[in-house]
Amino acid sequence: MSRVLQKKDSFSLIRSIVKEEKDLALYCDVLEQIIENAPDGIYINDGQANAVLINKAFERISGLKREELIGRNHADLIKDGIIARSVAIEAIQQRKTITLVHTYPTKRQALVTGTPIFDDNGRIIMIINSCRDLTELNNLQAKYDEEVGLRQRYEKQLEEIMDAASKDDSLIVKDEKMVRVIMLANKMAKVKSNVMLTGESGVGKDVIARYIHDNSTDNKGPFIAVNCGALPENLIESELFGYEAGAFTGARKTGKAGLIEAASGGTLFLDEVGELPLVMQVRLLRCINNKAIVRVGGTEEIPVQIRIISATNKNLKEMIQEKQFREDLYYRLCVVPVEIPPLRERPGDILPLAEYYLDYYNKRYETGKKLSHSASRLLYSYQWPGNVRELKNVIERVVVTCETEMVMAEDLPINEEITKISIFGDQKVNMKEQLERIEYEQIVRAYDRYRNVCLAAESLGMTEPTYVRKRKAYTRKYGKQHE
Repeated sequence: MSRVLQKKDSFSLIRSIVKEEKDLALYCDVLEQIIENAPDGIYINDGQANAVLINKAFERISGLKREELIGRNHADLIKDGIIARSVAIEAIQQRKTITLVHTYPTKRQALVTGTPIFDDNGRIIMIINSCRDLTELNNLQAKYDEEVGLRQRYEKQLEEIMDAASKDDSLIVKDEKMVRVIMLANKMAKVKSNVMLTGESGVGKDVIARYIHDNSTDNKGPFIAVNCGALPENLIESELFGYEAGAFTGARKTGKAGLIEAASGGTLFLDEVGELPLVMQVRLLRCINNKAIVRVGGTEEIPVQIRIISATNKNLKEMIQEKQFREDLYYRLCVVPVEIPPLRERPGDILPLAEYYLDYYNKRYETGKKLSHSASRLLYSYQWPGNVRELKNVIERVVVTCETEMVMAEDLPINEEITKISIFGDQKVNMKEQLERIEYEQIVRAYDRYRNVCLAAESLGMTEPTYVRKRKAYTRKYGKQHE
């Protein structure tokens, strides 16, 4: 009884289209349209394996046309080489549903299932064959496998980075943006191409340069760091290229090797490379092209094998336009650019760095300072215009000046910024309110900068709902006073 009801329910939609059940032609037409527009291939054989109906999906999957198949017996199709195997014939022979994987002339693989239909006397009256295209599924599986492989390689790289970071006390990497920087630095460590590190002052370009050297094949060689902005202009040539005996008044009698020569077999780190005078840029370019230097007062070329990592917080492309930096030198130094984001754009690194420097200065000054929750919140919400260098300075100062073991927000020497954001005047306010006001200011400033709630929330390390909720609450509470 239930089977009859199920069958009736299954055809209720068709019956709603075919108002008259006796209208057999229309009824058959509806069924034919359903079969014709099915996404899977469908073909039907009679009890002798003659093809009687084929839909367009089967034509698409197999590449065979109806006119080639309709009315023909599958045994003849196999004999003529049109098909290699027939589930219809096998279903008739074995009197059961048969499933196999078939490859058609279109090179598409399909899962083909032949289901025999019996009459009341147990005679097979037709075989309904369904044909599901496996090619798209295989492509999806291949894409999935590729993505799994990429993820596994990414996880392996990440594991290598974290392992390297654990061995290098000065490298604190938690934020996703900084992880990507280290992944690129890892790639650069495996080759000898020149690298240019860009980013604001104090972001840690020197740390990344050292990391690339330490993880390179030249890590046994020297790492010579040169601050191009700190070298006196009258001494820069002799410092970089060295000099021969008697090259100038005051020169050593034995002469002196320059910093470039000293870096041979290792890495030369040119910090603030944008400060190099144009004359020195010409000499440096010649050194890179010839892989050799000539000392001041000398004539002999001295071979040098170095990889140059340069760093700058200036826009060298603008300097090229203004004829302050040579374009040819730029492209020799900037084979691979690595941009290091400012600390405010990698908030995930702020507190780990703060804890690292707190531990460092606690050991150095034999103290036991700890950061309170309020201090941590203030450190996290502060914009750090001086980047990691400023954070290091703040932590050292609070370690040596704070009278109590627990460092509170008011102990942090970020007074200028607090005063700038403060709207308290001479009022006395509690700590919770003070931190709320600071947080509100950062929320407002983030929106003013990005003009987009999603980006503003991301820049502060908040979820979008949290950002909207806090902005609404603080605007209601402090908005008029803030304006």
